[in-house]
Amino acid sequence: MINRWPPSADARPSPPRRVEDGTVWVLHAVTGQEPSLAIGSAEALPLPDSLDWWSPDERPQAEAWFRGLLLPPPERVPGHDPPLRVPVLMLRAVRGPLAGSYLRFEADPPLGKTGEARGSCSDFMSHLGPLRRALDFIDYSHLGTWMLDVPSGALDIDATWARALGYSLADLSPFNHSDWAAMTHPDDVAGFEAQEIRDRLARGEVVHFVSRTRHAKGHWVWLLTCCRAALWDGQGAVLRVIGYDIDITEHRSLLAKAEDQRQLMMRILDVIPSGQLVVDDEGLITFCNPVAAELIGTAPERAVGQALTAVLPLEEGPDRLRQVLAEQGDQRGMTLVLRPSPERDLDEAIREQLFDSDTAEAPAQARRYLSAEFTRVSEVGRTFVTLSDNTAQEAQRRSLERAVEQARFIATHDLMTGLPDRYDFLHRLTETLGQSGPLGTPVAVMLIDLDNFKMVNDGMGHEKGDQVIKAAAARLERGLPDRARLARFGGDEFVVMIPDCPPAEAALLAEDLRDRFAVPLTFSLRHVLISCSIGIGVFPQDAGTADELIRCADLAMYEAKALGRGQIRRFTPDLRRRNERRSAVLQAVQRALSESSFHIVLQPKFRLSRLGQPIGAEVLLRLRDTEIGQLSPAEFIPIAEAQGLIPAIDREVVRLVGELRARGFALPLSINLSALTLSGPGFGDLLEALPALARKGGLMVEVTETSFMGRLGAVRDTLHMLRRSGVGVAVDDFGIGHSSLAYLQSLPVQELKIDRSFVASLGHEPGPSHAIVRAILAMAEALGLTTVAEGVETPEQADWLMAHGCELAQGFLLGRPVDPQEFQRFYLSPQEENLPSDLGASR
Repeated sequence: MINRWPPSADARPSPPRRVEDGTVWVLHAVTGQEPSLAIGSAEALPLPDSLDWWSPDERPQAEAWFRGLLLPPPERVPGHDPPLRVPVLMLRAVRGPLAGSYLRFEADPPLGKTGEARGSCSDFMSHLGPLRRALDFIDYSHLGTWMLDVPSGALDIDATWARALGYSLADLSPFNHSDWAAMTHPDDVAGFEAQEIRDRLARGEVVHFVSRTRHAKGHWVWLLTCCRAALWDGQGAVLRVIGYDIDITEHRSLLAKAEDQRQLMMRILDVIPSGQLVVDDEGLITFCNPVAAELIGTAPERAVGQALTAVLPLEEGPDRLRQVLAEQGDQRGMTLVLRPSPERDLDEAIREQLFDSDTAEAPAQARRYLSAEFTRVSEVGRTFVTLSDNTAQEAQRRSLERAVEQARFIATHDLMTGLPDRYDFLHRLTETLGQSGPLGTPVAVMLIDLDNFKMVNDGMGHEKGDQVIKAAAARLERGLPDRARLARFGGDEFVVMIPDCPPAEAALLAEDLRDRFAVPLTFSLRHVLISCSIGIGVFPQDAGTADELIRCADLAMYEAKALGRGQIRRFTPDLRRRNERRSAVLQAVQRALSESSFHIVLQPKFRLSRLGQPIGAEVLLRLRDTEIGQLSPAEFIPIAEAQGLIPAIDREVVRLVGELRARGFALPLSINLSALTLSGPGFGDLLEALPALARKGGLMVEVTETSFMGRLGAVRDTLHMLRRSGVGVAVDDFGIGHSSLAYLQSLPVQELKIDRSFVASLGHEPGPSHAIVRAILAMAEALGLTTVAEGVETPEQADWLMAHGCELAQGFLLGRPVDPQEFQRFYLSPQEENLPSDLGASR
């Protein structure tokens, strides 16, 4: 350590002889003689004599220094520059002409020149002022200084060094290296005495190290030491080391706390669920937590030092990340889409959500979606990046979007054909008409119905029927212009909207669509030939709204179907009038059912061989509406049948017949029932009512051929049950349907009624009707069935029928249909005159 030397000027015995700065000294050696030392103009003296000038404790150091200058330089150590002998020596002269001087010797290079060394010297007292200022600085800076004499181990310390450890300077005097080692942590002593430290000191390097030295109160004091060698011997061995210590205990404590905080923060960053990156101003990653490493597909230590753009390979390229970093601002809510990578396989469920399996196959390695926030901390020149894996959320979002889109598609499209449904079509048509304006460009609507599709569906099954619908939809789409919009209207109906389409163009387009169905539809190696009927309505000529326009096309389409298969009709005002009439009739039927306002009439049935007394009567239904008057069954029955009202009407007939029987009418009656009623789910109650009516005078159920064809199995079982319960069965309008001995043999038929269309031409010139009627009569006779001719209006017809074996007949010639009261008055015996006069009048 440094004791306060040189002493103050007051302690000097006499003024020294001053040596000017830069005074040259020369050390000369002659072989076989002691080297001589000359200082300035003074006489050269042998080196041993000149050593007497110096303080006794400095003489060995002085001799070693001067003699060492005459030696060859030490050998070079590999990897290091050759160590320099100390080029400076400080001596205090106590004798001779320089007594009282403090000299500073400096050796000029090259050191070690054999036979001579030279340099300059100066009086150290001229540097006393700066030295004292340096010492004062050391005092105020709390630097504890020391000097170690390596050979003796003596350790010279100052008061500041002692105070740092809780001692006074007197407490630690004398003090040596062993005392220091005893107070210092063994690990730190070993570190200071390590060979590496020795080598660095020998090379003249400044050495820094931290040690723990025991305080007088027992705790450790952390010292930061800075030292270097100050003196070497002639062989380059270190003789003296000087240095200073700084008490860094408090600083160390703060560092420890900061490190604890840092470790805590690092631990928090490691366990928080979001990825954390720290990026410097060069765009390089300086920190990466495990979550971030997992997100980017690497290890944390591999990520550190890499460019952010390298570990986050965006699909759009690196420019976006570079821009964000260059702006050095905060960014929130960014979504980063990473390119597919083998290191980032997606969960199967997420892949299914991210990709629509109907339109694209999801790759095994798919892109990831990361949510990123960039926070700039300018004070440390860093950008903090927070990453979250939004792939699952993105998958859910896409799945939800597809679900919403699918729900929207389902809500507006027909799932079988993929075409828009009627509601979506109506919405689009309304928009188109609104854009066209009331007097704008024409918009054509075509309603297309597949002819006899029900027969195809029933014959081939619903699955094949669905394939027919899909094949028809595809064919229609191929035949339409791009501006047209095709939709499935329901069942076997399609509707087309063609903007900017006048009637003539619509007619040509309809013909082209119809002609396309001349070629059979092909699916599953099957060929189905089916035609279509087309109705056309054009805006604004036919209607001004979407609903009205579709209604016009619908009326035209039904008119086309009524004319036969494969027809095209354009809407006309007459169609509207006829439709209005049908609508009025339908409403009248519905009112009659709800108000029970139907009534019945009876047409007598006679045996041709005895015309005086009727053998029974056919019950006929009549309707007189309060708004549109009397309605013929020929008008209201087809309309009711089209609307599915026939079963309800049949029940009304049975109810009225029941009332008639309740009032004592005992003559056998025939009633017409639809095969739909006989095969329907609600026929059970009629199975009880009809036999009861039969027991009160006889009952015959008439069923037309055309109604039970296609329902033969269900109708056959019902008719057999009726027959077993005493109800007779007749086939009405025989000859105009699909007459077949096979079905006549399978049904419990008792009676055939020859249709009036064949009877009308009898009695005139022989024609086809004569042959048909003769065949019917022959077939009935062969099967043991009774025949009834309908619509007999002339004596010639009656004569012909009787001559050819027809047993029974009815018609205007024999008796017109009348209400039950009149029937009673004309045909029944007096004992049956108890029928009330108002029977059926209220109906």
